[in-house]
Amino acid sequence: MEVGGGVDKEFIKGTRVAAGIYYDYLNNKTAFDLAAFGTSWENWDDNRFPDQTEHRITLRLLGERELSPMVAIRMGMSFFYGWVKEDFSDGYSNSSGGNYSDKISLNGYRWGIGASLGGTVKFQQFSLEPFIGGGYQQLKLNGNGDTNISYINFYDMSKRRNEWSIGGGLSIKFNP
Repeated sequence: MEVGGGVDKEFIKGTRVAAGIYYDYLNNKTAFDLAAFGTSWENWDDNRFPDQTEHRITLRLLGERELSPMVAIRMGMSFFYGWVKEDFSDGYSNSSGGNYSDKISLNGYRWGIGASLGGTVKFQQFSLEPFIGGGYQQLKLNGNGDTNISYINFYDMSKRRNEWSIGGGLSIKFNP
């Protein structure tokens, strides 16, 4: 879910600037349940493993400049920061009477920045719109958990991820 808004203003003829701020609610759940039968049985119940929720604020800035009636350039930047909570909960049981469960909760943040550059070149029958973009984002989470396994009291977990992205393309628009 994303809500937000912004402004779009033409300062001088052929030059536009836009800015917006947005709130995103992101939720991701993965689950599986596995049962094995034979001379004995085993059951792994990894319901909500993991369950990740993020509240994110995004700022977007855009600009467009018409260099001539046939050529325009565009650029954009975005920055986001999100508060992330991730829960792991799983269980295991077997026919020998074993019944184990554990749960760990991680808290932290994800932030990122991105930029893009593109343009339009108009011809009589079509327009070409090349673009390139890239970005970086970082996720840092940590927390602790507990289990009912007798020889483990509690444990700590941390999750870190750094990601770079780059992309580009060419759009061809045919004019009627």
